[in-house]
Amino acid sequence: MINPSMPPAHPPDSEEKTVLSQESPKIKILIIPHQPHRNLKVRAIEMARFLASDSRYQVFTLTWETDATPYANVPKKLLGKTGGLCKSMRIPRTITEEAGVHWVRLPYMLTPYPVCQWFNRWQLSQFLAEQGIQLVISGNAYHFPMPQNNGIHRIYDVVDDHLSPDSGPVWQRTHQFTLRELRQADQIMAISHALQAELEKAGFAQSHYVPNGVDYAAFTQTNPAEIEAIRHQHQLHNRFVIGYIGNHGWWSGMALLMDAFQKLQTRHPNRCKLLIVGPGEELAHYRQQAASNPDIILTGPIAPQSVAAYFHVSSIGVLPFQQCPFTDNAMPLKILEYGAARKTVIATPLKELITLSLPHVALVEAEGELWASRLAQEMHTPTPWQPEWDSVIQQFDWRTVLAPLKGLLTSHFGEPHAPAV
Repeated sequence: MINPSMPPAHPPDSEEKTVLSQESPKIKILIIPHQPHRNLKVRAIEMARFLASDSRYQVFTLTWETDATPYANVPKKLLGKTGGLCKSMRIPRTITEEAGVHWVRLPYMLTPYPVCQWFNRWQLSQFLAEQGIQLVISGNAYHFPMPQNNGIHRIYDVVDDHLSPDSGPVWQRTHQFTLRELRQADQIMAISHALQAELEKAGFAQSHYVPNGVDYAAFTQTNPAEIEAIRHQHQLHNRFVIGYIGNHGWWSGMALLMDAFQKLQTRHPNRCKLLIVGPGEELAHYRQQAASNPDIILTGPIAPQSVAAYFHVSSIGVLPFQQCPFTDNAMPLKILEYGAARKTVIATPLKELITLSLPHVALVEAEGELWASRLAQEMHTPTPWQPEWDSVIQQFDWRTVLAPLKGLLTSHFGEPHAPAV
């Protein structure tokens, strides 16, 4: 989640290209993220930081810009897209080091298909050859195909279900992209057991389960002053606060949540507030719908360093995802982050959540009356946090869930030697 006060999402333009030593004995890795969220605690970025903390690896991570500009009409959109395309194709190749990760910018295209994929793959191939990259780990399903350079090991990280029919509005495009990436991958990782099952149906029986994780320390080390400031800003004192934190897209189930909250609010006026935190395509519609209700708060994007505090001001977390293959087979980060903040959660019964059976998550069918009743129950008699649940969440700390990745690297490259000091 990004706001104007945050650092830029990519290194500044520079005419100088950083040249890194080609004599390093380290294994050189390029990570191609699912999305270019440089400042967030998301899977690809946590993976990059985890590997970069090991002196045996030199980690590069691709970053780019996406166009979220709201255009007034089609001609202005075409003009804006064309201008952005020309600019992105001319940017210089740059590498900027930050906290051990080398952030890479290359000329790129995001449209039109399939020209952008050819162009981006060519740019990546040139970069791999220049820097001597030995391994590519990609979770991308849209714009940046893994290069086909000989001698480079490829791991494809399946983070969303683009295999099952109708699992999203651009399913056909992402489905074909994903299948191509899977066919040329040397190894496959998947974030959920449900996705492993879908991979097996598609003919990819050998995949490694590497679930999503959580920065456990970030959510347990609280800042009381920041938490109090948020409560004061949104007038949350003495209220039952229902927190919905994340990126609110077509899958988010906002209609279910709004229906349940309005039923709860009618029966228990002035007792509860709905706090919706983060960006998303669904916000404009629901912000208009909730404009006359002061107990529904939509913050929009917030700075990443403030995210944990919003978990702590919530009385309970919710995950009302509409059920479809895309969500059923997912492993939502927010479920773990609520748990790290010691918050119980009400969620729709997604397939992977049923499999995991996390103790702090109550699964409730997607019906407004059922959700309103369960929220009322939690408002009057909250489910107490059990100390033994902490150890369940700690098992999903990023350092724990990503540890098998080093085993995958060792299985291919052997045990690398750290450079002499």
